[in-house]
Amino acid sequence: MRDLKDLLEPLGDRPMPDRWDSIQRRPVQPLPELHRSRVGAGFAAAAIALLAIAVIVWLSPLRAPHEDPAGYGDPSMWQRYVSPQGWNAALPPGWTGQWFSAPPLPSISGSVISNEPATAGIPPSGDIAASSFPSTGVALVVAEPGPTKCCGEQPEVKVPPLSWSDLHVVQDTKAPDGTDVPQGGFVLFEGPRQIFQANVRIGADASPADVAAVRDVVESITFDDSSGQLPRPSGTPGLPTQDSVVDGRFVTDVVLDDGAFSVQPAPIDTVPVLSKADAERLLYASPVFQGKPQGVLGFGLVTSRVSQHGVSTFESDPAWIAFGWGGRYNCPAITAGAPSPETLPSSGYVAVALIEGAGGGDISYEARSNSCGTVFGPTVRAATHIESVPWTQAGPISGGSIPISYTPPACGVPFSTSAGGQGSVYTLTVEVEVPDAPGSCDSPASVNDSVQLNPNGQPITQIEHGPTGIQRQAPF
Repeated sequence: MRDLKDLLEPLGDRPMPDRWDSIQRRPVQPLPELHRSRVGAGFAAAAIALLAIAVIVWLSPLRAPHEDPAGYGDPSMWQRYVSPQGWNAALPPGWTGQWFSAPPLPSISGSVISNEPATAGIPPSGDIAASSFPSTGVALVVAEPGPTKCCGEQPEVKVPPLSWSDLHVVQDTKAPDGTDVPQGGFVLFEGPRQIFQANVRIGADASPADVAAVRDVVESITFDDSSGQLPRPSGTPGLPTQDSVVDGRFVTDVVLDDGAFSVQPAPIDTVPVLSKADAERLLYASPVFQGKPQGVLGFGLVTSRVSQHGVSTFESDPAWIAFGWGGRYNCPAITAGAPSPETLPSSGYVAVALIEGAGGGDISYEARSNSCGTVFGPTVRAATHIESVPWTQAGPISGGSIPISYTPPACGVPFSTSAGGQGSVYTLTVEVEVPDAPGSCDSPASVNDSVQLNPNGQPITQIEHGPTGIQRQAPF
């Protein structure tokens, strides 16, 4: 048995890669070819932390460790764990395999294979001390990469069969509570329809047999024949519905405005560069989703035949696309004889696409619609999202108003301010609208504003900041 330090060669002081900041500003690049793809702008330490949380939770409470010095026998004789995401792996005797979905990021879901029973759920906060990981525990977590931020070198995306040497080692990673995450490693690998992240966690007192077993599990990961087939279409071409997407991919043709904007299922060998969680975070922050109670998001081939506001047309480009629909216009004085919404089959539908193909670009599409008897659209623009930014108080409160100053991100413009509270404590939030892919802009300048607090005559003693960062606009 090789020494664990040889099996998991440390990275030393090399920083963990990460990528959220570059997602918003990512350059347009051709879609990588299958079996040679790379994560577009680095890998995410935040995703690793989340998956470590999932492992910690699934492994508590614990049972006695395995002490079989002879190991678990021939891996080819083990049972197989089959993941709902299409991959499968050898399952050592006595080990458990279980599916999980981890809040507070509902898009992060996957499977845990471990030498301890999975008996506990993940708490709503998702905040579990790293010290809860058992010293004898060994686990593999496989899930899609989550939303992230930071920096660093991008790891290569591997194609199964994997090798133990493919793992990038993580040691002494700090948890939110300041404690050390046990030693382990990660690797990104490519499936027929998406990219996965595999994380290994090894307790300090894990037995040599368990360490050897998890190595065999990693190297046994494969995809069955059924994972090479796209889901059967669940509807006919037409407007988007929840049934238009299966396993994160469009499985039927979706059409707005008689084909002015459409989405088709992507070929099975077209793999998204951006994770679903990162795409969802950016897409659903678009202001076009305000007031839309229903929606769906998936990966597919997008076609847009309308060119407006400096946005070109696109033809069958791979992209993450989100649709929204529903809601009502308030029309107290609607005029007789106005065009009927029934003549506009896509009335009220909107879409945003993060295009990964060679054409590149993020776009929003608002279908031709009827608003209180007035027909408008279709409208195509460069996609934007809403961010909440830090602000500073620029003077004393006077007449129930507070003067503030803030600096928007590059190309950002003021969107809204809101304030509310109870008693003498108020919370103030400043939001700006920012292009998903900013072009050439002047350096952002400080903005001065005055916000009405409406204190109803009661003195205000404390003003707090609202949450900052990307803000979801979709209500669904």
